[in-house]
Amino acid sequence: TPICAFCGEPILDLPSAMCNKETLEPVHFDCVLQKLNESEKLGENEKITYIGQGRFAVAYFENPHDLRRFKIQRIIEWEDREKKAEWRSEIASMFSQTK
Repeated sequence: TPICAFCGEPILDLPSAMCNKETLEPVHFDCVLQKLNESEKLGENEKITYIGQGRFAVAYFENPHDLRRFKIQRIIEWEDREKKAEWRSEIASMFSQTK
C-alpha cells in the first residue's frame, strides 16, 4: 500500500489518487486539494474545483448557493500530461482489458 507524501497516511483507494508533481508517486486527492487551497489566493465566492485530466480550476460563483452557474477564473495544471506514472498504467491495465 503506497503512503501519501503529503499526510503520511496509506492510500487505500489508489484509483482516486493523484500524482505528486515532483516524484509522480501517488498522493491523496484530498491532500492535493488541501495543498492548493493553502497556496492559492482565492477571492470572495471563489472555490477550487477539479475539472479532470489532472487539472483544477479556480471557479467564481456569482451565487454561492447555486453551484450550477460559475465562471472559470484560471486553470491549475497539477499533473503533467506528458509524464506518465507507472502506477497509473498498472491500474488502467486492470480495468481496460478487452476480451
